[in-house]
Amino acid sequence: MSSNKLVAYWIQLKERGSDKNYWDLSELRDHEVGLYYGSIVDIFEDVCRCYTDYTYVDEANDETFTVEFYERSGNLIEGQYLKGDSGVIANHFDKRKGSREYEARTTDISEEIPFYFLFYLPSNNTDRALLILREFENKGVKRIATDRFQKILQGVTQSGIYEDSRAVTEDYWSAIQRADRIKKIRLKGKSKLRSIDEVDGESANVQNINREFVLRPQTTTFLPEVLKPLFNKEIKYAGIELDEFDEKKITIEQGGSELTFSAVNPRVDMRMILNNTDVDIIGGHPTPETISVKAREFANYILDEYDDLHISDETILHGDYEYEYGEVDDSRGRDDRKTTISDFQ
Repeated sequence: MSSNKLVAYWIQLKERGSDKNYWDLSELRDHEVGLYYGSIVDIFEDVCRCYTDYTYVDEANDETFTVEFYERSGNLIEGQYLKGDSGVIANHFDKRKGSREYEARTTDISEEIPFYFLFYLPSNNTDRALLILREFENKGVKRIATDRFQKILQGVTQSGIYEDSRAVTEDYWSAIQRADRIKKIRLKGKSKLRSIDEVDGESANVQNINREFVLRPQTTTFLPEVLKPLFNKEIKYAGIELDEFDEKKITIEQGGSELTFSAVNPRVDMRMILNNTDVDIIGGHPTPETISVKAREFANYILDEYDDLHISDETILHGDYEYEYGEVDDSRGRDDRKTTISDFQ
């Protein structure tokens, strides 16, 4: 079972106080977003630059965050974050030596995990940018990475509101067929519970209730074909009157993670499961240059859904990156084109 996956998000900016007025992310000067920021890609690159030189410590959540490296080509940026978790004491056991070191990891030590990222602004549909992030087991970097992006964004514009949403597809049937396991069907609706002393159509006691049915297979998985009636608006399903239920949801499992979506409005989150045969693994993690190839394949699959132009299949990353801890370079604050970390903490 794979422990690595790629997930995708759309990033948008809209006018403060407006629900629908989304900005053209390729022409931010029209919205007075800093003198030197031509597009959202420029802002994202500045975030990368700032956190390449600086490790952010989130004391409230016992997390650390930095950008290990990144590369830019036109409207595309890809690289690797390092996200760490601290606040826990742990012993270390050396399997080779057979020895244990007690409290080798203190609460101040942050255990860092690399998370690949790709950011792209389509040239033909410029009202939203695509962000692809790696997830590892049950760990991700989305919260802290987008939090840092918004922090710098707030420093260069007061009129723009940030929004992100999962990239979804309406091709739910492909998702069902690709699933490792179809786990359950959940039906939810409302009804009325009447007392048994009802006479001549009248009841002394009536109570509104919520009804719920959960259908599970006796074997390890449902057959995909038995789900079709749920989407074809059949009246009855497994002896149940479907029109009595407003909510019909299906839970599938793929690559060790569960995904639940509605049969009423079937829109499935887009994700790519990464098998160890798809990428090179070093130290338990995919190498960035091989995960980049799969991320570009994933990105082009998503861009097809929205009639966006493809990106190149060739990675701009290479295999000789080295990470060095460093302090904030205060001299960069003298460059008016660039933001600095101190401005937004």
